Amino acid sequence: MSAPDLNAAASAVDLARDVVQQGLAHLAATGSVDADQAVAYDLAHAAAAVETARTLLDYGARGGEEARITAAFAAEAVGDLDAQP
Repeated sequence: MSAPDLNAAASAVDLARDVVQQGLAHLAATGSVDADQAVAYDLAHAAAAVETARTLLDYGARGGEEARITAAFAAEAVGDLDAQP
């Protein structure tokens, strides 16, 4: 089994982080947390997952198994963000 590409995972996490930041800026400019609770919740959930994935990148550098765990978590975090309406 080949080792996952942690550079690609890092790039995907960086892009996801940008999407979260854009979502926060849009929410701040167009609404309020009270009026858009569902959106704010989804955004908070995505932000937590993306930041956790970013933190895991250091862990993934420790070895093959760690890299696979990191890549899987990063893929899940980015995939969940992409699945939001």
